[in-house]
Amino acid sequence: MKKVFGLLLLFAASFSHANPDWFERGNGGFAVVCPGSEPQTLDLFEAYSPEYHRNWTLDEESIHDTATRVNYLLTKIEKLNPSRAKLYREWYKTFNEEAEFLKDAKFENFNDTGKVSIPDSCELKQVFYQRDPSVLNKFRYTANANVWNSLTPKHQAALILHELIYREFAHQPFPHMTSEPSRYLNGWINSLETKTVSQQDYILKLQSLYVTRADYKGYPVLLSYQSVSQGTWEAIPVKFDANNGDTLALEATEPLTQGSVTLTPYCLSPEKVGSLGFATILPDGKIDSLSTNLAIITIQMCLATYQPTSDFKIHGAYWKFSGNYLGSAGRSAVRMDPFGGWLFSYGDYEVTTLHPEASTNINIYFDSQGRPERFTFLGNACLTKAAGTMTGGPTKKIRVGMTYFDASLELSQWPLKELDARAQALPACSTN
Repeated sequence: MKKVFGLLLLFAASFSHANPDWFERGNGGFAVVCPGSEPQTLDLFEAYSPEYHRNWTLDEESIHDTATRVNYLLTKIEKLNPSRAKLYREWYKTFNEEAEFLKDAKFENFNDTGKVSIPDSCELKQVFYQRDPSVLNKFRYTANANVWNSLTPKHQAALILHELIYREFAHQPFPHMTSEPSRYLNGWINSLETKTVSQQDYILKLQSLYVTRADYKGYPVLLSYQSVSQGTWEAIPVKFDANNGDTLALEATEPLTQGSVTLTPYCLSPEKVGSLGFATILPDGKIDSLSTNLAIITIQMCLATYQPTSDFKIHGAYWKFSGNYLGSAGRSAVRMDPFGGWLFSYGDYEVTTLHPEASTNINIYFDSQGRPERFTFLGNACLTKAAGTMTGGPTKKIRVGMTYFDASLELSQWPLKELDARAQALPACSTN
């Protein structure tokens, strides 16, 4: 016979950067105590008990000292996910000062375990209770000292890693409401399998556990989200292609630097998780293209802004690097496939589409120093003196593009130094 614990949770369609009831609910780390055997963390019990059918082998390296084992596990994570390991190391540095160990401590009303199944002769004991510090509780972690002291170093280390993982997952943009994904990931990190796993398989594993964030080849990426309409977890598409590059959704957390060029995220709501769209990352770590075509209502779409000089700014929806850094040796280009809005500004001029339904491809070419040199477009152009899109910005608009595809149109090439003269020769636009 087995004891089965579980809690059915209904997800409300309300999402924030931190679980709204985290303070009241808290989180527990557990041990399984069975007659005639040493106590185990629940995470390792589930990971290596035959009835769970995970077929993993426990990594027995550095198991004789708790701190050594924790650092060893963090090093394993670091090889796959440097930003996550850095976060956990920062939290681990203050773990001892944020923890209190109480003899015979008892915890009531834990409700975050999800499904747990243990033999009928065994007992599930809560070792840790974690919640955000406040005026009512000085310590982040409260532990049952009796159970903690009965654990061997490898199980103590596993419990500490559990607390670090679940601390992140309960505060990610789309918070976890049970510890099941944290326990699974912890057990897997403790296995030999993660010594040889590829970064691609690691990303897919995180996605299957509904983890929101990771990093891939040095870039912050988004992996999953919760649907507002359905209240269900959804995976953000990823594609791994050894020949043409791997495609993942970039998170808009910081400027994106390629060689001497830096693209700055332009997000309307800084407090909401945002994405720059899908990036195709080549094997050497360079980005081939970046496209803002991520249509997810709970993740805001941010545009990338490039401003190489004080009088020139691109606000782009699609960037094509062709495997070369903008501004690298030779002349490189960025291509934009706009969906409306302004494309770039230079001096007194803003270059945009004829109207929101018009289409065009604009290629902007740079010299070897990364300075804008010329641009090309297919279609017609007109001039309006309506105010620009940006407050205090350009006062004139050049509208370019096609109202419908016309194969007979020739490619127009405009050196930027001739922009004013060419603009003044344009016909007036029929509308602003």
